[in-house]
Amino acid sequence: MVPGGQGPADSQTFQSTISRFACRIICQRNPPYSARIYAAGFDSSKNIFLGVSSESNELVDGSLIDLCGATLLWRTAEGLAHTPTVKHLEALRQELNAGRPQCPVGFNTLAFPSLRRKDVLDEKQPWAYMRCGHVHGYHSWGGRRDPEVEAECQERECPMCRARGPYVPLWLGCEAAFYVDAEPPTHAFAPCGHVCSEKTTAYWSQILLPHGTHAFHAACPFCIQPLNGDAGCVRLIFQSPLD
Repeated sequence: MVPGGQGPADSQTFQSTISRFACRIICQRNPPYSARIYAAGFDSSKNIFLGVSSESNELVDGSLIDLCGATLLWRTAEGLAHTPTVKHLEALRQELNAGRPQCPVGFNTLAFPSLRRKDVLDEKQPWAYMRCGHVHGYHSWGGRRDPEVEAECQERECPMCRARGPYVPLWLGCEAAFYVDAEPPTHAFAPCGHVCSEKTTAYWSQILLPHGTHAFHAACPFCIQPLNGDAGCVRLIFQSPLD
């Protein structure tokens, strides 16, 4: 178990991950409703170990459980009370679209697709430069003309500020349990382009997720793509019709 996802970055560990079929979680039926995980793993000498006396097996909100490459996120009822519901995420999406953001190059109105149509590129899809955060519609300024090629993080120069970096479509993160608050989606993970609240991007940019059996790295919780740069996220800059 990695409480809160903390761990040394890119450092080798001496224990392997445990089998995904070899753990049990027991929850109390009465207050304080604590939950504990019980599991055994094998060390570098292939001997079974249960964990030293300084470690706790009690799950807390935000605990990450690495089961042989499958990482589980544990959320408590109290923690989930601060996250948005799917209905609230849809309301946030509609609020973003109601602002009628425009592409500063093509001057066409942009719109985030419905949560049901995630990962399906739309002609009104917002795109953004991950170095500076300027939001556009898809255009061929200074690069290729094929959206499928651009989706592979082709570097492009932003026509607004000349910053160079990945130019990717934006997707509203639709898994509510990954949010840490219910604030409006104003930031995006870099370089994948998943959009959520500022506090959510700041939180996951500092959490080190298990990477294989020997290292940890920060990644987008919605797609597990490793984050770029020091911050791992960017503030999005929309242009409204009044700008």
